[in-house]
Amino acid sequence: MAVGWLGGRQVLVASHTDEESPLVGIWDLTTREMIGDISYDGTEYDFPTHLEIIDIAGRPTLVIEAESGIDQWDLATRRKVHRPIDDGDDDGDKGSLDAFASSTVSTVEGQALIITGENRSDDSDSAMPVKNAVALWDPVSGRRLAAMQGHSAEIRALAAGELDGRPVLLSGSDDNTVRLWDLRTRRQLGDPTPSWPSHGAKALAVGRRDGARIAVSGEEYGVLQVWDLTTRRRLGRPMKAGHEIDTLAITEVDGLPVVVAAGPNGLSVWNLTTFTERGRLAATSVRGLAVRQNSVVAVVDSDTQILARTWDLRTLRLVDTIYLAPNGDYPTVSLVGGSVFATVQTDTSSIAVWDLSQRRRISTITVPPPAWEGEAITFGSVGCSAAVPSSASPARAPRPGSWTHAPGVT
Repeated sequence: MAVGWLGGRQVLVASHTDEESPLVGIWDLTTREMIGDISYDGTEYDFPTHLEIIDIAGRPTLVIEAESGIDQWDLATRRKVHRPIDDGDDDGDKGSLDAFASSTVSTVEGQALIITGENRSDDSDSAMPVKNAVALWDPVSGRRLAAMQGHSAEIRALAAGELDGRPVLLSGSDDNTVRLWDLRTRRQLGDPTPSWPSHGAKALAVGRRDGARIAVSGEEYGVLQVWDLTTRRRLGRPMKAGHEIDTLAITEVDGLPVVVAAGPNGLSVWNLTTFTERGRLAATSVRGLAVRQNSVVAVVDSDTQILARTWDLRTLRLVDTIYLAPNGDYPTVSLVGGSVFATVQTDTSSIAVWDLSQRRRISTITVPPPAWEGEAITFGSVGCSAAVPSSASPARAPRPGSWTHAPGVT
């Protein structure tokens, strides 16, 4: 689910189900009424797993990702537009495509692109690695424009950015490499950067350090590395966070670059100049993350309650705690128009929406109950670039960082 703006109104977009098929509903947060829905062309076994709105030819377009592929809808008219994006396994590549493992959006010379990372498996008994491509898609025609080959395992992280005026893309894979791509020429820049030690890159972020473009990679098992995007060399030494990492956000504190790393068992802040830890903020499960100037807001799950906590990044002190719900599912936090919003599904038919900047719950939305447990709500970013990972159904591994622009990218 997501909070954003549509036609001057503050809205919430969420997926749910009726008795026959999945729906995507749009609720006005002021009136608390549903102002429209989209009857998605899926089945109960093809539930939408991610939502995002991007601008295509000047129209706000809702992108719906499911197991079968990616569909697009005009959010204002709620009509399906363009062609679906689906690899179809008819390109002659070895192995079957289980699902898009990661995805993001970018713009190259004014053209919007949808970018996906493959999770292609080998159906045979061969021990040979299976090629996995980073695919570039034209959202209007649904045509695959390019398949950038190089990875030999699932591509779990993507981050788009700019380097020397060129649009570039970082991709991280379970083959223990991070690769840099030129989105204009669709070629790899330099040699692949090896991850360390052997657990691939699960999260990527792009930012600046001393005026130079850098990338930070994070492993599931807690290792952070910093790379100079121009030289493709590692800066400093690997930093061991001591907790799992599935989300990264680069920001500045009093002019110094830092990276905030979060995961299911910790939240920490690291100095990107000295490559040392500035502090450990939490040891509980972080379910959502948003970074503003000199502060970080996280939705944490303390087993018995869902809380929104804010830390001052200068002092590393906890400055605010807001009780959101006794328990709940799919909590999110997003930056919209300079304000911080949090959402949490409090039961099978209610979503609470909080304006954390004003410390108050602004709405409770009633949605139709889900067809089955665990597939109730999914979210993306609406009209903003949220510094949170997308949620996924239990049938799919979560895809951290997908459909989001890494903080610090311009």
